[in-house]
Amino acid sequence: MTMTGLQLRTGMIGALLIGLPAASLAQPADLPIAAARTGQYPPGIHVGKVGGRSYYLDARDRVLYGMDMRVLLPAGPDPAQYCTGDCAARWEPVLALAGAKPNIAFPRGNRPPEGPSGFYAQPQDAPDWTIIAGPQGPQWVYKGWHMVFVRKGAGGRSTGLDGSENKAWNTLKFVPPLPRIVAPADVRPVAVDGSYALADGKGRLLYTGACGKDCAAWLPFRGGMTSAGIGAWRVQTGADFAQWTWSGKPVFVCPEDAPDQVPAGGMVLRP
Repeated sequence: MTMTGLQLRTGMIGALLIGLPAASLAQPADLPIAAARTGQYPPGIHVGKVGGRSYYLDARDRVLYGMDMRVLLPAGPDPAQYCTGDCAARWEPVLALAGAKPNIAFPRGNRPPEGPSGFYAQPQDAPDWTIIAGPQGPQWVYKGWHMVFVRKGAGGRSTGLDGSENKAWNTLKFVPPLPRIVAPADVRPVAVDGSYALADGKGRLLYTGACGKDCAAWLPFRGGMTSAGIGAWRVQTGADFAQWTWSGKPVFVCPEDAPDQVPAGGMVLRP
């Protein structure tokens, strides 16, 4: 089995203006989607598949879009108030229930506060859903920076505007909450097409299986000769190296130049 499309990009969310922490200037849409923290969503919002990938949808199955306020910082002093006029004619805000009170506000001054009452430097640090005072009332925000909208007149499950307007508009993709694992220290979960697989510390997928005639291409996932087992993981020692096993099966690792390419006969390890 061969797995493709794994995005193993890393990096920090960069500050575009007003002294936000971090140094990278990559556009937010170029970075991985932060994992969700909860399976609870605002009223009328659910998760559904579009083209094999999971997205947040509204009650009419329209894909939710996030208006990324980081990208719009140059457009005015408060990007939370950006979508008026022509923008409001094209995009419909996803409003909170009547009477809901905002729990974040765009910060004044040169350095935003952190925590529930302020903005978050990185989306992975933010709660999934917060409320801000938008131009048309209290409005949902996803991961601290994405004001939530649907495109007016769009059909159900349409993703055609993803990354539009210089990446200001991005579909809200659902990445499941990060699973807890019991594994060696250099094993971690990585998102693969809306679910999780296990990888080593360099982001290379781990797998098991039967190599058949192409065993030379299968790289053992090595452990230390004195490594102690943990959970379903044990160390199997050979003549000149030790190899991790999982549930009694030898574990292999993808090569560095193709970290997501599992050879035929291989089965990716899942949490």
